[in-house]
Amino acid sequence: MLLCPALRNTLALLLIALSGVAYAEAPPLTLNAALRRAEQNAPQLDATRHAMRANQAMAVAARELPDPQLTLGIDNVPVDGPDRGSLTRDFMTQRRIGVMQQYISQDKRALKADTFLANAQRDAATRDIARAALQRETADAWLDLAIARRARQDMTAALTESARQVNVLEHTVASGKTTAANAIGARLAYAQMQDRATDIERDIARAKAVLARYIGDATQRPSADLPDLRSLPSLASHIGMIAEQHPDVVALQSEIDAATAQVRLADLATRPDWSAQVYYAQRGPAYSNMAGIQFSFDLPVFPKNRQHQELSAKQSRLDELAAQRESMIRAHRAEITGWFADWHAAEEKATRLEQTIVPLATQRVALATIEYSAGRTPLETVLDSRKAMLDSVLAQRDAERELAHTWAKLKFVTPQEIAP
Repeated sequence: MLLCPALRNTLALLLIALSGVAYAEAPPLTLNAALRRAEQNAPQLDATRHAMRANQAMAVAARELPDPQLTLGIDNVPVDGPDRGSLTRDFMTQRRIGVMQQYISQDKRALKADTFLANAQRDAATRDIARAALQRETADAWLDLAIARRARQDMTAALTESARQVNVLEHTVASGKTTAANAIGARLAYAQMQDRATDIERDIARAKAVLARYIGDATQRPSADLPDLRSLPSLASHIGMIAEQHPDVVALQSEIDAATAQVRLADLATRPDWSAQVYYAQRGPAYSNMAGIQFSFDLPVFPKNRQHQELSAKQSRLDELAAQRESMIRAHRAEITGWFADWHAAEEKATRLEQTIVPLATQRVALATIEYSAGRTPLETVLDSRKAMLDSVLAQRDAERELAHTWAKLKFVTPQEIAP
């Protein structure tokens, strides 16, 4: 049976309303819950973990000798004369089978393994970089949504009071107790508040969209209380240590470790590797079969133009990485110090708004309302004071948002273990 469009729309709205009720009844979404969910849904973390395991496996393989080689051959086949092409008539012709093993020094194999282990450490550091960024971005989005929802509550209360005032004034105009201009002024103030409410709903929608990238439809759940944004224990006195432990620096240090192993490996290049081969050779039935052994050695006869140049290049690369590390530490130290300055300023501003400005603005509204009721002040004063109070409340939310963003930057400079 087909449903008419009006009925279909009604059912759709009912389903949306029911889903909204279901999410509203769900437990509030805490910041830690959002962070845990984001990590569970992060394929980039899985990718770096697989890369790390691959390098760890390669380190195990690098410590072993190369696989032996099977050699097959035919030696001394006549190409002319009466025995041409024969494999059995000439006494020098032999069909040979052998096994050859290349021997690479244990030091070289250990250094190759160290290179792979350093690469595995770099992969682990890369995972920490991605994890810290994920936590920071998730926290930013969660805090944006939670603070925007708090601003919505403030705006809802202001709109409710403004609507009540408009209703009262419209009734008093009919009774002649106030002027139509006063009622129009109240309706204008209400419409301006609705514009602010529209902006807040936009902020909520955008925050949900960003957060949904990390945690899916859990964004529909109500937000839990904000964490203590005014607490960053033990960080301010350890900025230098934090900069050195930054995932970017740790990743670069892993590259330095790999480059150090490469320098040592290049230094060993003048020490030749060698290989050994044993073989068995079958000749014609009239002749004896043969066996033998042979050894092969690398001959670094021109080290000045080859091995020494490679060593110089590897050492230069190591020096380059060391300089980059020092520069990176200084940059992160300056960046974190600047974040602390931003956090302190935002904390002072948020505290001032919460403890001084908003209470004074609220008190001003109460006094203006009393004086207007007593006929000692015009309605414009009441409307202006209400607008100023709303501005101060929303400014408090903006200060909380600024404080939250700087808090998240400092909190998640390095990845954090998230408590359940």
